[in-house]
Amino acid sequence: MMQIPVPTPRRVLRGLLFALAGLLALSTLGRLAQRHLPDFVGRDRLAELFWILESAGAATLFGMMVLLVAAALAFLAAADAERTQARGWRGVGMVLAALGVDELFGGYEDVTDRLSDLLLGPLSNAVAWIVWGFVAVAVVGVLLVRFAWRLPRRTGQRLVAAAAVFVVGAVGFEILSKVVAGVAGSRSWLFVAVTTLEEGLELLGGVLALWAIYSHLYERWDAVTFRRARRPEAVVGAVSPTVDSRPPGGPAV
Repeated sequence: MMQIPVPTPRRVLRGLLFALAGLLALSTLGRLAQRHLPDFVGRDRLAELFWILESAGAATLFGMMVLLVAAALAFLAAADAERTQARGWRGVGMVLAALGVDELFGGYEDVTDRLSDLLLGPLSNAVAWIVWGFVAVAVVGVLLVRFAWRLPRRTGQRLVAAAAVFVVGAVGFEILSKVVAGVAGSRSWLFVAVTTLEEGLELLGGVLALWAIYSHLYERWDAVTFRRARRPEAVVGAVSPTVDSRPPGGPAV
């Protein structure tokens, strides 16, 4: 069988964190360039390309790809898991896939705003986010914790940690950014800082989710061929050669 070398989970996490830090830095540098540098060809275009909130920008595409890859790995884990865990993995995969698609199209914000206008009436947008945010966190949190309880300890802890980081950004800092936008304006540096933290935590949550699922598969599967080691002898280094105990020219001892 052809062997496909794969990176270790630590190397995957390190590479993704490096990319994330670079995107956040470029987003901030783009805002600085627009504010403090004289206009030059491509300045605004480059700044918008790397702006953290740009719907078709580099950070959004990075987040979408991370979430979709994590979803694919979750479905792969479901195919390999026992029946009691397969449904949970498929649920994780569907949630991650939905978040990945939404990362590009931003549909959840439109739905939230419409539901807020319909059901919450005169309440402010920030208060509406508090209501819907806690509802979503409560429902998803209960389901995730129940599923994570059945997983290997480290995998469950990593998934819960990834979800917590994502929620802090998607709900907590999202509410704060709306408040700051109303008080200081969307062009203030305070809004830029809060928004960068918000989107950065969402991206970090996606990265941690991908790393958690990848680590789970890496630990269960053969680390060199990335195929399931169903027999001990299938694991590299586990093959014990047969020892011939017969002396030269004599019968077996």
